[in-house]
Amino acid sequence: MMKTNIFNQILDLIPDHMFPKGMDKNRNLRLEEDLTIYGDDAVEFIEKFSVKFKVDIRDLDYGKYFTKETSFYFLVKYFISKNKRFLTLGDLENAVKVGKLE
Repeated sequence: MMKTNIFNQILDLIPDHMFPKGMDKNRNLRLEEDLTIYGDDAVEFIEKFSVKFKVDIRDLDYGKYFTKETSFYFLVKYFISKNKRFLTLGDLENAVKVGKLE
């Protein structure tokens, strides 16, 4: 697969309404921070991504990248965001190349 082709296929997994208006669809977009993919939606998305691209996610620590589903999301996100790492669309593209996401 070509680099652009992989990236476009990753974009196809994300509904258009998740992209902020006027924001370019680029490799630097962060799943939780820019596309608001977190909690159960993050787990579903990553599992769908894993199946489609045959990426091993057995060692993925969701808590390292995503806030858990909660009624107080913004409050929880504010207090624990310092401990989170960003997961970008570019990171997903790289995971396809190496066959693993951790």
